[in-house]
Amino acid sequence: MGGGAGEAPEPNGTGSFNVGGGAGEAPEPTGNGGSPEAPSIDSVECQGCELIAEGTTIRDVATDAERVYWVEYGTFDDLGNYEENGRLMAAPLAGGQPVVLADGLGGPTGVETSSSYIYVAVERPPGKLGGSLLRIPIGGGTADEIGDLPTEDFGSVFVFDWMERSFVVHEGTAYWLSGYFIYKLPESEAGPGPQVDLRLGTREPEAIFGDASNLYVSMIGIWKLPYAGPEALVETPVRDQTSLYSSFSTDGEYVYALDSSKASTDSLTPSYLIRTPLDAGAWKRVAQYPGKTTHLVLDGSDYFVDPGVFVGDERVGCSIVQGKLGDAEAKTTLVSLPSSYLETSEGNCMVPWATSAMSVYVANAGSLYRVARAP
Repeated sequence: MGGGAGEAPEPNGTGSFNVGGGAGEAPEPTGNGGSPEAPSIDSVECQGCELIAEGTTIRDVATDAERVYWVEYGTFDDLGNYEENGRLMAAPLAGGQPVVLADGLGGPTGVETSSSYIYVAVERPPGKLGGSLLRIPIGGGTADEIGDLPTEDFGSVFVFDWMERSFVVHEGTAYWLSGYFIYKLPESEAGPGPQVDLRLGTREPEAIFGDASNLYVSMIGIWKLPYAGPEALVETPVRDQTSLYSSFSTDGEYVYALDSSKASTDSLTPSYLIRTPLDAGAWKRVAQYPGKTTHLVLDGSDYFVDPGVFVGDERVGCSIVQGKLGDAEAKTTLVSLPSSYLETSEGNCMVPWATSAMSVYVANAGSLYRVARAP
């Protein structure tokens, strides 16, 4: 999942791109989509939602300054055989027909972009037992495999939101977490990406995130790895039990995270947006939300989270909420999503969404919607 900038307020025009597996307007796929037990969202509720595209099960969404991107997992036949028809899709932020950027992908579950490439995580690459990280030129070319990724069939959880917690791209260099190792590959070099020798010993990285100067690693505390080198971890004063937290982000001054460690599928045990200074101090609560909250996006003074939707104490769906840092009560619900995704990950909202400068894009049972951000 990712963020971008620069779309026009009114959709118009069309777009066509050719990257690897296909080009032109997207044909309608066939099959049941996603997996034999693929979750689906029953309905989408928001004022001003605009339908962007319809397709099969969408697993992740990202944006850059010009386009919104998403990956469709692909379909299964009546006997449960995967048909190897996953796709990478895109549409202009200013509006226009969706296009196929790559097809024939083996179960794509994640997408992120840089200024030069689109990165796609797949969990069913042909001829392999594990997953793969692919790199596709943003202006055209073939999909190159640059790294191996674990899947849940082989001991590690290939999570729904893998790109958000395990992938960073900064000024032409990609970093990713696979198993308990960090890999690094400049975009000027061919893959596979080499492992970064950080001499971790028994420490096990759980998430990575970055700012303008550093890559940060969560592993019972926050460590930093300066992009400029040397390749040696530096311990920060943030030494709390960060393994309990998720969806880390930083503005260079504070580290923000979601604390759902005690939350459940009822509204009696809330989750919290928390933060701590990078240079000292303890975690403090910034805002509270009912039930589990999965994903956090920071954008200036705005933040976006996906807490539950409740009827009494019963969780019936998910939502995308926009808040203001510094004002715990400033919350605007942009989208409500009654969803059976809730049952697939211990009550987490496994709903693909991403932000841009003016909008939030959210997937709903294979359809992609756009809704305007709050002022």
